Amino acid sequence: MDAGTLYLRLNAWGVFVVDPLIQSTVTFKVTDASPAHFAVYQSALMINQVAPPDLARAVAQQYGTIPAPADGDALERNWIDEGTYVQMSERALDWQTAVSLFVYRQFKPDVLVLRLCAIEEAERELLLSDPRQWRYTPERVQTSARALRRAYELVDGALGRLLAELDLDTAALLVASDRGLMSVHTQLNLNRWLNERKWLTYQKDGVDLTKSKAL
Repeated sequence: MDAGTLYLRLNAWGVFVVDPLIQSTVTFKVTDASPAHFAVYQSALMINQVAPPDLARAVAQQYGTIPAPADGDALERNWIDEGTYVQMSERALDWQTAVSLFVYRQFKPDVLVLRLCAIEEAERELLLSDPRQWRYTPERVQTSARALRRAYELVDGALGRLLAELDLDTAALLVASDRGLMSVHTQLNLNRWLNERKWLTYQKDGVDLTKSKAL
């Protein structure tokens, strides 16, 4: 890469620095270079939000800006496949783990809290267990299951790296999950449901609160 130019290879990630001052980057990947079709995926703009400034500079020098997280919207639009989605999780999780270990070694904090969200993100996009789900196909079930298993392996590996750094005689590693997930196959538009039963009355600028029987 030279000034203003980023050279890409098929299936390889390329990172373009938009603004060196604030360490903002955009990630690209050539996803298709067949004779009939050429496609490049572009991630969201990522900005270094590490604080305080001294720590931000140290992290930027050693690890760069955090890679773009797994892009669920791009997966749903078929701009990327399940393999690329999990690769994005892996890149972000590897960065997060490395920076966390750096902070732990450098500052020896009494409490270090991490949010490893690769599994939660993957479950939202890849959990296909009901044929009524809109993305459900037999083929996609197989590829999504493999990608989801990989997400679990990534988080397990990150926890292993963190655990290997701890002296368990003087420290403890607590792992917590906020909730589980289930497959969603149906959505209800409540206003439409109320309107069909004549419980909701509309006016030009929306729902008429004075005449509606239920809100």
